[in-house]
Amino acid sequence: MRGFFATLGGMPLHDPLSASEVVEGLSVSAETNGCGSCSFTIHPTHPLYGRVSLRSRALEVVVTQGGTVVFEGFVWEVERGMLGGLAVTCKGCMAYLGDTLVRPYTTSRTEFNADPDKYDALAPSRPSEYFQWLVDQHNAHADPSRRFTVGRNELDRIRTKPIDRSATNRPTTADEITEKLLEPLGGFLVLRHEGGERVLDYLAEAVDVNAQVIEFGENLADYVRTESTDDLATVCTAEGDGCTLDDATNGVDYGGGCVLRSGRLENDAAVARFGVIEGHYGGSDAADPDELAYAAARWLMEASEPSVGIEVSAVDMALYTDAKPLQVGQLVRVRSMPHGIDAYMTVAAIEIGATPDASTYRLGVPTSDLARQLTARMAGRVEPVSQAAMSASIGASAAAAEAKAKSRVFRSQPVPPYDAGDLWVDDSGPETIIRVCLQSRSE
Repeated sequence: MRGFFATLGGMPLHDPLSASEVVEGLSVSAETNGCGSCSFTIHPTHPLYGRVSLRSRALEVVVTQGGTVVFEGFVWEVERGMLGGLAVTCKGCMAYLGDTLVRPYTTSRTEFNADPDKYDALAPSRPSEYFQWLVDQHNAHADPSRRFTVGRNELDRIRTKPIDRSATNRPTTADEITEKLLEPLGGFLVLRHEGGERVLDYLAEAVDVNAQVIEFGENLADYVRTESTDDLATVCTAEGDGCTLDDATNGVDYGGGCVLRSGRLENDAAVARFGVIEGHYGGSDAADPDELAYAAARWLMEASEPSVGIEVSAVDMALYTDAKPLQVGQLVRVRSMPHGIDAYMTVAAIEIGATPDASTYRLGVPTSDLARQLTARMAGRVEPVSQAAMSASIGASAAAAEAKAKSRVFRSQPVPPYDAGDLWVDDSGPETIIRVCLQSRSE
C-alpha cells in the first residue's frame, strides 16, 4: 500500500517504512477554494522534534501520496502535551494571501477623480485584470518566498462586463478575492507549482478529471445523499448590460416553464411546489431584454431545483495502484447501482487519513458543461443537459454503465494504445470539448 510521505524543510518527517521518522495521526483536509490544512503529532523521539517552528520560511511541510503533492504549507499552531508530544496544525500555502492588506482602491474612475485622497489606487474593472491586480498588490507587500504568479486566468469566460468594486477598510487579499470574485462570480482558485514558482489559476469550471471510479462493491465504503433548498429560487428578476426584464415580452415562456410576468420570470411548477421564493440573476452581459430573459430562464431552471450533495467514504485507489490521488476541484465518476447513481461529480472537500478507512470525500453535482457532457455521454446522450435534467436522470442504465466501465479519460490528445469509448478532454480552444475514441488502437 502506498501511504503518506511528509517532509519538513525537505527533511524526512514521515516515512511509513522508517522506524524513527514517523509522526502520529497524519491527516490532510482540503476544500474547494480553501487553503487546506494538515495535522499530526510528533513525539520527542523523532529526529526533527526540535525543528518544528511556527511559520518558518525554511521549514515548510510537504505531504505527498504516490508522488503527488496533496499538501504544502507551514506550521500554524503547536500544542505541547503532558508527555512532550507536539500536536501540530499546518495551513496550506494559499493562506499566504491572508498575510497582506489591500490598500484603499476603487474601480470607478468617477469616484477616484471625485475623491483622490480617499483612495490609493484606481483598480481595473475588467474581472480578469482585477484578479491580476489583487495578486500584484499581494506580491508588492509580501515576503519574496510567499508570492504568487497568475497562470490560467479564465474570469473573462465567466463575465466580460466590467465590475464595480472598492474597499477602504484594508481587507486581506484573501478576503477580497473571496468576497469580490469567488462568491459573486464563481469559479475555482487552484494552486500549482511550475518552474519553482507558486502559480494561481482562476478556472471558470472544474476541468481536471480523475481517472478513478468510486464504485459500490469496490472502494465505496459509505454513502450519504443530501438535498438542500439553500439558495433556492422559484421566481427571479434579472439585470443585463443596460436592460432588465421590464422590457422583455410579457407572458412568454422563455424555457422550462419559466414565464415572464410583470418584470420577473416565474417557474410555475416550482412555485406550485415550493411557493414564491425570489432570486436575482445578474450574470449576463446581454443588451437585449429577450436575450436576457432566455439567459435568466436557464439560471432559474437550475435555481428552482434543490441542490444535491453527496458525501462518501471511499478508499482512494492511489493507495494501491498508480492512480492519481483524488483532489479537491477534480471531477470523479461515482457509480453505485443500488443508489441509482452513475455521474461525474466535483470533489468539493476531502478529509484524508493515513489509513484506507480514514478518508471522506464530499462531492457535489457540478454545473459545469464538462461534467454534464461526461455524464451525458455515459448515458448515451451527446447534448448538454441542465442540472435539473442531470439530477433527474443521474442513474444511467446498468448496461450502459457496464459498457463504459473501463473507459479512461485523457487530459491531452491520446496516443495508442487506447480503446473505443475512451474520452479525451480537449480544452486547447476557447471552449472545452469532449472527444470520444471511436476505434481501438494498440499501436
